[in-house]
Amino acid sequence: MSIDDNILLVNTATETDDTLKTDAIAQCSLISLDTISIPIRISTSSHKFCVICRSDLDGKHATVISESIRLTLLVQHTIYLKPGVRCCKDHLNGNGLKPQGLNIIKKKYPPITSIMINDLMDIINELILQVKNSKSDILIQKKVSISFDDPFQYSDDDYFTLIGIYKSDFDALCEQVKMRDTDNRSVSMAIGCLLTKLRIGLSNDVLSTLFSFDDKRTIGHIVESARKALIENFVPSYLGFHHISRETVIKCHTRPLAKQLLTGGNDAAILVLDSTYLYVQKSSNNLLQRKLFSLHKNRPLIKPMMIVATDGYIISAIGPYYADWRNNDANITNHLLRTNQENILSWLKAGDTLVVDRGFRDVIDYVKSLGFKVYMPLFLSKSKKKYTVCH
Repeated sequence: MSIDDNILLVNTATETDDTLKTDAIAQCSLISLDTISIPIRISTSSHKFCVICRSDLDGKHATVISESIRLTLLVQHTIYLKPGVRCCKDHLNGNGLKPQGLNIIKKKYPPITSIMINDLMDIINELILQVKNSKSDILIQKKVSISFDDPFQYSDDDYFTLIGIYKSDFDALCEQVKMRDTDNRSVSMAIGCLLTKLRIGLSNDVLSTLFSFDDKRTIGHIVESARKALIENFVPSYLGFHHISRETVIKCHTRPLAKQLLTGGNDAAILVLDSTYLYVQKSSNNLLQRKLFSLHKNRPLIKPMMIVATDGYIISAIGPYYADWRNNDANITNHLLRTNQENILSWLKAGDTLVVDRGFRDVIDYVKSLGFKVYMPLFLSKSKKKYTVCH
């Protein structure tokens, strides 16, 4: 074989097929300076006739074809339906077009259409809009946010870090709350958002970012609805003198050592009283700020009165009360007994024991007058440095 024959074979093998190139590229031809021919089926524009079957829409159930359907037809089937066109409802299936309607369009409209340059620009702009919306949807899907709807997204340790309870306890809590799912949030998201706020103390602005809600106002509504649901459905079953009987406290929540030391082994209820405090933000209301400010802690706070059993079981939390001098432990106890908060006087019986600290010393006489025993830790006098064996 000669060199010329080899060159001929190489040229034949590397020659490009013009027919293949023409089939792979969409055929567009310029008809005039303002008109172009493109391989896209383009519908007519009419409100009187169905854009698919061309039947008269007067007196029929018709609907305007949505933007999502129009863009889907353009991207996937090279069919462009003009904005605002209508069709019979029978051609639609949910949020899409039925296959029969798609076949009708392909038969009625030619695959190549001559359009004005301005109309082509409208089609291009719609494609750009479709790309932007798709990009936004992808970004939204990739955005990582806290969600309690997926039970497998977090471990038990993650649940405890965020809300202070484990996954099984959280699921049981959500089952007891009577709330409805809304468009903004589910029941688990509402309860989880409230518990996260209570656990970590984040502002509504930060929570709206972490939970991917619109703004802090939405978070405020969600937290408030969750709080009301817990107060109505959950708290009454686990807090307050009405949720547990006196006999149950004596039998299940009284330590043997406390029973032997304070009641001599008799079946009597032993309650430990002490007020705790919760820090709050400084109020812009001067009168309220004066009532909330604690001279002891040098910051604003509120004081709930905690009533617990000797094993630490919380029976009730009454209040909260202001932190000013009027609301010391003695005055708070005097108030809850005189007003019979949570029907406490009916729950207690004569001979029951209250364990308090020296902040209650001004109310001891009144408590004893009601028939209850009071025990307060013994304090050394100024002249002594240590307790005796009897003490």
